[in-house]
Amino acid sequence: MRKYCCCFGTETPGESIEEVHRKGIAAWEHYRTSSPETSKGKPQLLTEAIDFYNQALTRTQATNPFRPTILISLVLALLEDKNPSPADLALIELHFAEVVREYNASANGTLKRNEGYSITVALGGHYERLYKLSSNLNEFNRCLSNYTEAARSYAPRPEDQIQWFSKVAELHTTCAEESDLHLEKALNALHAARGLCQDDAYLQRLQISDGTCTVHKKRYARRKEKADLVAAITECDYALTLHPPEQDRIRLLNDYLFSVCVFMDDHEIGSGSSLRLKAIVRGRELLALFSGHLDSEEPKRKATLMLANILSWMKANPSNTELDEAIAFYSEVQRHKPRDPDLLGKKAAAIWLRWRKTGNREGLQEAIDLSIIALEAASMSKKSNIASNIGAIYLEKAKKQNIGDLEQAREYYRKAAELSSAKTDKDLFEGSAKHISNTIGWLQESAGFEFAESRWTEEEEGRGRTRTRRLSGERRRSLSRKASIG
Repeated sequence: MRKYCCCFGTETPGESIEEVHRKGIAAWEHYRTSSPETSKGKPQLLTEAIDFYNQALTRTQATNPFRPTILISLVLALLEDKNPSPADLALIELHFAEVVREYNASANGTLKRNEGYSITVALGGHYERLYKLSSNLNEFNRCLSNYTEAARSYAPRPEDQIQWFSKVAELHTTCAEESDLHLEKALNALHAARGLCQDDAYLQRLQISDGTCTVHKKRYARRKEKADLVAAITECDYALTLHPPEQDRIRLLNDYLFSVCVFMDDHEIGSGSSLRLKAIVRGRELLALFSGHLDSEEPKRKATLMLANILSWMKANPSNTELDEAIAFYSEVQRHKPRDPDLLGKKAAAIWLRWRKTGNREGLQEAIDLSIIALEAASMSKKSNIASNIGAIYLEKAKKQNIGDLEQAREYYRKAAELSSAKTDKDLFEGSAKHISNTIGWLQESAGFEFAESRWTEEEEGRGRTRTRRLSGERRRSLSRKASIG
């Protein structure tokens, strides 16, 4: 007759299934209450518990109402393995699915919430580990399935639900196989998490809003749809209302300004746009937070430059005051980056725009000089546009009257055509240069005609005076003869 020995996990013949299961529970409890320091046989205790649970399960018919209890005990013990294989996890999921199915189909009991939570979280964690090692999408999907089930069905508190919905969103967002579907699922998970937040849970709401903004920006990067970028900006603006700590606030303000700058680059925006006006307010707030920083520090320079770009945006028809403020900001940054081609080009454009609005030529030559430096320092891909900008400034400066300025404009349009790699732009710049040549020719012809006409008038006036003097002399002589005859 065999006796139970905790070292080998054997059973005594004739023992009931419940008794074998209890032996497993005893080994399991011993395992859980032992520490590696006090029990060198801790792994053996886990093995014994699993052996007893398997013995009990083998003897249990599928219809036995005690079978789900044994399966739960076995699954929890199997999940203690730190590195289960995909085959082990598949078996565990099979056992767990049977438990759920049996409890759902019978009125004899229900799965304990904490047990379901522990199992789904542990399964999700193991599959996440395997996915990071292998990038196997099947393991990724199993991970998401278990975390989602933990959040929806078993999490004991709203905070736990929020945690796992947020985890699901994070995994969808960072999935190697980035797609619109994954990003859509990430948004759904974040919306579910947001719906569970208390009104005063600012930190939770901030984290969820931050994640939502990231997803919208990723969608915009993929699809270039205006609605995605607007959603990202709106979400970022909402996050700023949640009382974020100062460092988070600085980061969010930077994100907000950057997204608005992208919006203004890629889409039309009017002078009365509430988006632009709010961005100006946000930009000034960000600079106020940097008030204790040196002007030479990179974060402050970037913030100053973004605000200047928003203030001077040509499509928004900025006011003279906004242009003056933008030019002052550009000059501030220029002291630390004197040959940055983008900075110099934008400052030149702001000066030019101010001249076009006011007619004040002050600083116009500076705009040309800045653009020439920018042309020298710029990468080849940007040289053509800068050269065309210089041509445009000279063209407007000439006002179709100054031949010297027109010749400079023609030279830079020709240079823009030479530097351009796009046929459409090349044709446009060459056409501008040809039109300027025609204007110069017309002015030269007109100047020549006016000169000839002026000389002819002077000569005619000279000849007229001579005739007048001659006629006057003849009349005097005639009168003199008459006088002598008389």
